Amino acid sequence: MTLGARESAALVRLLADAEGLRPAGRVTDRLGRPGEAYVYDTPGARRMLILDPGTGTVLGLETTATITRDDPRYGIRAGAVLEYSAWLR
Repeated sequence: MTLGARESAALVRLLADAEGLRPAGRVTDRLGRPGEAYVYDTPGARRMLILDPGTGTVLGLETTATITRDDPRYGIRAGAVLEYSAWLR
């Protein structure tokens, strides 16, 4: 499902009041597009929402590991991308 204008606007309104969500600045998403990132840290993972800076359209969501050393028990490297979703219109 691709978020439409209404869904994107509703998501931004919802996130504006989310505790723990903070701006992380300009980023380039996995598809090479410029965006503004917002992050939310949880134990072991950082979730990042990437929005188009001009329109507020959701470009992607990314989850990365926040461990500082590789963990061979789980096959996870420090800072590894655990999950990524991107949307095109």
